[in-house]
Amino acid sequence: MAATGANGAEAALREDFARRIAALAEERAFAFRRLNLLTAITDSVTRADDEDMAAVYGLSHLRHRLGWSETEGVRDEVLERFAPVCRALHAASRPEPDPEADPGAELARFEAWYRERVGSSFWVLFENPMPETPLVDF
Repeated sequence: MAATGANGAEAALREDFARRIAALAEERAFAFRRLNLLTAITDSVTRADDEDMAAVYGLSHLRHRLGWSETEGVRDEVLERFAPVCRALHAASRPEPDPEADPGAELARFEAWYRERVGSSFWVLFENPMPETPLVDF
């Protein structure tokens, strides 16, 4: 009986650890996706003269990263909801940053909206690897 109980306890612990490791791995992956995307978008929006152009540049970059050549429906909604993130990144990255600009808060609002609207994390969209384009030499 003791051996059976110990075996069951070990199996349960291993299952729990496997779930926790998977959750931490996903959290890490999402954090790096967030960092990489926001770094690239910040580079794009800092070239803009104003917040509206910053949104255009930032959303163009986002569409490219997601492979969205066309948008409709939910994609339009995603871009519309992500625009404040681009504007806040622009305002916060100016030589004299806007003290009211809070890109982190805007991103958190966007992520919460996306999760509620779609039912999954926004960062899952970046799990689909882009196919390699073969190089052809004629």
